[in-house]
Amino acid sequence: MKTDKLIVTNVAALTRKYGKQHKSILNDLKKLQTYDRQRGLTTQLVFLDHAKDMAQYKAKPVTDPENAKQNKDAIDAVYRFFSPTTSCWRERRISSHFNR
Repeated sequence: MKTDKLIVTNVAALTRKYGKQHKSILNDLKKLQTYDRQRGLTTQLVFLDHAKDMAQYKAKPVTDPENAKQNKDAIDAVYRFFSPTTSCWRERRISSHFNR
């Protein structure tokens, strides 16, 4: 499935910063997803700290929202998973190697 937009967040960080209000933010993000769907866009909501979500992207979840390396590694994994150019680049590289 083609994804047009990624929204990446960390529920633990939202909870820490906004307390119970974080639920309102998550609801607004889901409304944005619905609005995008009505406009023909596919929007994926990614929770960097949810182990189950991150497993599908072959990444470790972020356990410390302030840990820059964990966040970068998670974002890089999500990028690789959704990047349409990654697989195309590999195919071109292999193809150009054999066409010399």
